[in-house]
Amino acid sequence: MNASKLCSYFGVKGDIVSLKQIGNGHINGTYRLIVDDNGRETVYVVQRINHYVFSDPVRLMENVGRVTEHIRNRYISAGVSPERLVLEFMSSSDGSCCFIDNGEYFRCYRFIDGSVTYELPDTPKLLESIGGAFGNFHRLLSDFDSSTLYETIPDFHNTAKRLDALFEALEKDPYGRAAEIKSECAAYREEAELATSICRASLPIRVTHNDAKCNNVLFDEKSGEALAVIDLDTVMPGPVAHDFGDAVRSACNNREEDDPDYAAVALDVDKFKAFAKGYIAKAGDFLEKEERESLAVGVFVLAAELSARFMTDYINGDRYFAKNYGNHNMVRALSQLALAKDIKSKLPEMERIIRGL
Repeated sequence: MNASKLCSYFGVKGDIVSLKQIGNGHINGTYRLIVDDNGRETVYVVQRINHYVFSDPVRLMENVGRVTEHIRNRYISAGVSPERLVLEFMSSSDGSCCFIDNGEYFRCYRFIDGSVTYELPDTPKLLESIGGAFGNFHRLLSDFDSSTLYETIPDFHNTAKRLDALFEALEKDPYGRAAEIKSECAAYREEAELATSICRASLPIRVTHNDAKCNNVLFDEKSGEALAVIDLDTVMPGPVAHDFGDAVRSACNNREEDDPDYAAVALDVDKFKAFAKGYIAKAGDFLEKEERESLAVGVFVLAAELSARFMTDYINGDRYFAKNYGNHNMVRALSQLALAKDIKSKLPEMERIIRGL
């Protein structure tokens, strides 16, 4: 990447002090850019967009630009300064947010000073804040026409298609792995009706994040308050239950995502209540009745869906998810399947909690 050309393209003023790769992301490369403009240092984040995962980075950035601009305008209309509450992407003189250099695509945004992210929430307050951040994200975009967004990864949360892909992989069994997990995989057919209930339901289609993890929320380093939802590459149309379900699935699991002690894997209901409290407090005023009723089952759906994706990849030779050892994706799949089963057993309690909130 030619940093000088990038700065010129985006109108970043000043002398480049440093450009250093940061983070451990598996998809996009991320860099910290510091420039000195007449004695004042400004920090930017530069990201290389993986155009193998995202086939059209230009349209992806059009999504991101429109969504962040809408959020910014909502804050301004409410008399709130948006400076630290939404990412500000740099654009060229013709309005493009993508800099192309040697076939690679780059974007640049101002770093929000004094902000931090957390990999795993460890307190009820933090979980409530994360829930509130995603609820606020949905609320701010509730008047945005989601049908105008480009679908960066078609059928990303189409659980029915994910299960069909698994059943097809089991039938073809290209690496002879299906026999060892035949009894375990019977559970996917048993749970298919509930697992596909969201994609079969007539729910409002809104702007959804589609990677709703706790480390995609920026927090104020001093106050601990949630600032902004980040990593908007997969912003697409969808039901809010997908985001709610994925966030709870990842944040409220009492074990690691790939814990091989399947009998110990469970959803922490207290953590779920804290997250749901924050989410409902921010999003509850615009959600329709059927959306509220879909939230709890969305947690089961997303756990079952991810389990199916892990298992499909294992059967097909581990071509999508990186692994740390031979049957890592099988272990991930069975761990998430165990979580899905535990969630199913707790659905009545989870639904009561949501109704109470």
